[in-house]
Amino acid sequence: MQKIKTKIKKAVILAGGLNSRMLPITKVIPKVLLPYKDKLTIQYLVEECVNSGMEKIYFVVRDVDSLIKKYFEPDPKLNFLLQKYGKKEMVDKLNQIENYCEVEFVKQPEPLGEADAAYAVREVINGDDFAVLLGDTIYLSEEPAIKQLINKTETGKCRLKMGDSRFIFTKHGYEVFCARYKKDQDKLDKRIEDMFSDEEICFAIFSGKKIRVGELDKYRNLFIE
Repeated sequence: MQKIKTKIKKAVILAGGLNSRMLPITKVIPKVLLPYKDKLTIQYLVEECVNSGMEKIYFVVRDVDSLIKKYFEPDPKLNFLLQKYGKKEMVDKLNQIENYCEVEFVKQPEPLGEADAAYAVREVINGDDFAVLLGDTIYLSEEPAIKQLINKTETGKCRLKMGDSRFIFTKHGYEVFCARYKKDQDKLDKRIEDMFSDEEICFAIFSGKKIRVGELDKYRNLFIE
């Protein structure tokens, strides 16, 4: 993939939660591992990050040893069998996935919602600007949604750039978010934007097709498009 120049090198993909709207499927399969056409949702998300210049991705998950982690880990036994039976092209494809970028997994202590998941990465972000992607929404667009958001001009007292299911935090904006979230007494199901006033948010509308995989009825409809 072509390297993109940007000062934002880190992305956070929120892939935990109870996924209750997709049960019983998500009892065993995280929604980011659900397929759309010829790829898993997670593949679209990672490619969006890499094509926007991200070099490290943090996944916020319920279980750090989940199937999501397995997707990115080398599988020597599988590679051996593929090589043995002449499937070298599949080995190359798996190697590409395993080497897209550096990935790390952060456990969300309780499934309290979106804002809590974003708060969970406070100890690993180390003061850097970073992007956040919700794991139940993918965009099919010529210019990746995160890149569109990075390129959006800030106005007024902007502390958070956001579009549907995508966010950009500056160091100061994230500090404000963490301070406000820590003081909030009612944390359940709070959204990231709930920690900011409208005047502090730069909103963006993305070009391209939006695909949601987080609700069972909508997900079923994807197969009859």
